[in-house]
Amino acid sequence: MNRLKNESGQALVLVMMVMLLLLLMGSSMLTQGSESRKQSYEERKMVQAYYIADAGAEKALARIKNDPFWLKEDLAYNTEVRYIGDPDGVLISEPLAYMDGGQITDVTVKRTSVAANPTTFYIKSLGEYQGARRTIEIEGKMYDPVNLPAGVTVNFPSTFSNNTIINSDVISTNDLTFSNNSNISGVITAVGNVMLQNNVSATKVVTGGDLILSNNVQVTMDVEAARDVILYNNVKITGNINAVRNVSLGNNAVITGDVYYNGTLTMGSGALIGEEMLHPGEAHAVNVVPAPFPVLDQDWYARNADRVLTGNLAGSFDVDGISYVAGDISLSGTYSGNGAIVAGGKVTINGDLNRADAGSSLAVISFGNDDGVGIEVSKNITVYALLYCPNKIVIDNNANFHGSVICNVVDVSNNATVTYEDFLQQNQPDWITTGVSITSWKEQYSVF
Repeated sequence: MNRLKNESGQALVLVMMVMLLLLLMGSSMLTQGSESRKQSYEERKMVQAYYIADAGAEKALARIKNDPFWLKEDLAYNTEVRYIGDPDGVLISEPLAYMDGGQITDVTVKRTSVAANPTTFYIKSLGEYQGARRTIEIEGKMYDPVNLPAGVTVNFPSTFSNNTIINSDVISTNDLTFSNNSNISGVITAVGNVMLQNNVSATKVVTGGDLILSNNVQVTMDVEAARDVILYNNVKITGNINAVRNVSLGNNAVITGDVYYNGTLTMGSGALIGEEMLHPGEAHAVNVVPAPFPVLDQDWYARNADRVLTGNLAGSFDVDGISYVAGDISLSGTYSGNGAIVAGGKVTINGDLNRADAGSSLAVISFGNDDGVGIEVSKNITVYALLYCPNKIVIDNNANFHGSVICNVVDVSNNATVTYEDFLQQNQPDWITTGVSITSWKEQYSVF
């Protein structure tokens, strides 16, 4: 009997010890759980503060994108400007309330370069959420909006041939060739050589290389060359000639203006010019410095597209904002609004592309190509658009194009017409072609 009592007492002690151990373990687990929940809550507040700081930085970036000359011209160099943007992009001095208990406390913007393209900048954004504070620092570059010159701008040797009509300026950082009954009513400007041959009519030519005119070419205003001016066979110039080096007047050349040159003068058979019109040693320097070829960022358009296209566009459609397609696309129809269609592949305009009204404007941007051609305007159609392509653009076979063109290479031929339309450029928002590139995006004091 005593043995049973002893064993019963020992069992009771053992049970009490186990219960005490479980109680201690439970208390410890509750404490740890409470601490874990508290830590998780603090981390959540930190994350929310980071998101709010991120939102503040995005607002400043949007201001730079939408108003590039605010950064480039209004902000003093290396001076921080306090900017807290509301949805209308207004500068305000008070923190901007943001979600539950949070606020964009402070956003500053600083321009860190002087009169450059790209313009570099620094942004610092402070976000707060229920006592938690996080700061984001951004460094980046802003590329000036593409202000397409009045007509055609190319980067590599390009040709205009076979009855083409160019009602605009033509600007090149390389060589240009115009041939076979082409007519150019704007100013031709090239860093390299310019050749006009076989019944070409032009208005004015300025070249950083040689100017070669042959076979029934007529220029109605002045010609200027940083090197030689060479005329062959029935060339008529009704303005002045300015050649930094030599002038060669070929057979039956007719010059009604003055001739300025610093090298030698060669006269062919039947060349007509009065002695009093010759000015040896008096040519002025010719410097051709066009704006650099603009650089657009395909990735930016892909990230910031207002809509993603999966097929071709035809009929009537809206173009407000940015429409992006990863591959090739064909376009035709009537568009309304102001915006851009951006393609990672080739763009083919295979039917008339018209604006719905005088206030509408469309930029067509292609980053891809098929056998070197990035944008192709098909034959016998009328197009109103601004074209940009870092590859080749083809306008051919009776196409009637209105707008402006900027590309590496252009091929305009076979009765095609290019006419610059200023209203398309004026209606196009600057932010469509303003490039913003982020070089550094980091937290000022990382806690993770």
